[in-house]
Amino acid sequence: MIPVSVRPHPESVPVHSALLVTELPVPYISTRPVGSGCSRRRSLSNYSQSTPHRQAGFTLIEILVAVLILSLGILGLIGMETMALKSNQSAYHRSQATLLAYELADMMRANPDGANAGDYADAVSAGVSSSPNCIHYNGSSTPSGCNNVESIAKQDVFEWDKRLKDILPSGAASIVVSGAIQTITVSWDDDRNGSPDQSFAFSFGL
Repeated sequence: MIPVSVRPHPESVPVHSALLVTELPVPYISTRPVGSGCSRRRSLSNYSQSTPHRQAGFTLIEILVAVLILSLGILGLIGMETMALKSNQSAYHRSQATLLAYELADMMRANPDGANAGDYADAVSAGVSSSPNCIHYNGSSTPSGCNNVESIAKQDVFEWDKRLKDILPSGAASIVVSGAIQTITVSWDDDRNGSPDQSFAFSFGL
């Protein structure tokens, strides 16, 4: 007897049987080359080890930049402080020159005859190397050595010139007489380079 294979008609197959057939798992076939996982883990490991070194380098650069900026700021503050001190010193010299000019003007007002005769101008121009001894009294109302207005002018200039030299660097002065107008000019070396570069002039009448 010959066996006969009978196939069921597709429409006669139950639906759940068809679903079971379609839901069978498909075997996974990896296409990744052998050894790629090890090399990837090795590269990640190398990256993780090299990363801290690069971060440390960036941190050092940031510190150096911060130190550089701080140094520039300190240098700027030092420069500003130096300029402020220089300005204060210049202002002090000018105020002292003004006071000295007013002081000499008061001396000339106290001795108008000597001022109008040009005794103060001559004494300032020629310089007074020694005191005429107009400040010592002999017991009377007249100081010894002050016999005339010229001696009084020389004594005033002698004392005043000492204060001028002590207070102002390279201090110098001049007096110009123009009629009844007296002009006192005081000069000094403000930047201390060896020659007077600043001056103050004061004019007044007797």
